Amino acid sequence: MQFVCRNFGLSDLHRRGLTSQQAPLEVLLLDIQAELSIWEQGQEVWSKEAFPGAELAYHLALWLQNPAARHEDFALDSYRPLR
Repeated sequence: MQFVCRNFGLSDLHRRGLTSQQAPLEVLLLDIQAELSIWEQGQEVWSKEAFPGAELAYHLALWLQNPAARHEDFALDSYRPLR
């Protein structure tokens, strides 16, 4: 299984009236979006545009630090709707 991220961007900043130079670091990190796809044996099995990649990484890191992570499934409950 392979996870692929491409086309990174900060597409929500303009909605907030900010540029990347003006935005606080925490806003930049949470606004990072990318096209995420999952591939199995050379076939794309799932793809999502504007996926909150940095938010996923943050929550995965927290989950992996939990000693019970080996026995619990991971789930991402994003604070923004996925398009």
